[in-house]
Amino acid sequence: GAIGYFGFNGNLDINIVIRTFLIKGKKAYFQVGGGIVYDSDPAEEYQETLDKAKALIQALRLSPKVAVKTA
Repeated sequence: GAIGYFGFNGNLDINIVIRTFLIKGKKAYFQVGGGIVYDSDPAEEYQETLDKAKALIQALRLSPKVAVKTA
């Protein structure tokens, strides 16, 4: 997906969402992804995605207001 805006003056600013949080009530939701190009290595991309997820979980664990429960 992408996050961004279209301005009334014709401006456009968007980015690819590769790691993001949504904290709603007492629950935190996150997703990770990546950009695949012609010479991407599937195994390396998969590992990079797992590493991004681990980093988000670690960030939650460091937050004093969030209790982390992983599956």
